[in-house]
Amino acid sequence: MSAFRSQVSLTLRKPGFWGYLLLSTLGMLVLAGIALILLGLVMFGRILDSEPSRYAASVSLEGYQIEVEMVSIHPFLAEYKKHIRIRKDQQLLGEKELIDGGGFVDLYFLRDGENIHIVDGMLSGLTLDTANAHIRDLDTDRLPLDISIDNLGQIGFAEQAPTTYRWQAARELLQVPAGNGALTKASAATP
Repeated sequence: MSAFRSQVSLTLRKPGFWGYLLLSTLGMLVLAGIALILLGLVMFGRILDSEPSRYAASVSLEGYQIEVEMVSIHPFLAEYKKHIRIRKDQQLLGEKELIDGGGFVDLYFLRDGENIHIVDGMLSGLTLDTANAHIRDLDTDRLPLDISIDNLGQIGFAEQAPTTYRWQAARELLQVPAGNGALTKASAATP
């Protein structure tokens, strides 16, 4: 039996310098390949996704139809392109595209006299002059940020349904859950 064992036994040698070099090179190539695949998924993830996420909402204010379409521009981050279109009597008055660098998906509608300001969280947007049916870029230097502005509402994701992008009037936004019902600013003042 001992003679058989001596004939079958193999002697493993240490790989030496060239062996270690070959093993480390192969290991680095495997790691680099994995890193490139992950980088490709992050950078070009849109290719794998058949269609980017789209959300749309609209509101009719004082005879103007305001339509907002939001399209995701990054596969993992909350970055969106917002397309705002304003129509009067089915005629397109103007449109604007806003780029959202992340996290500011809501659009706020603020009344200041005859102007309706449509503002996003980055203080970009547009102004609709309802008296002249004219649209211009939002001038934040001329935007009065005091209590003289009337909040009409916002287009955004509803708290009650976080995947629903829709118009929410200001009176709806003032509702605060209280027990089984909802406590509004108006009902809080009445006994």
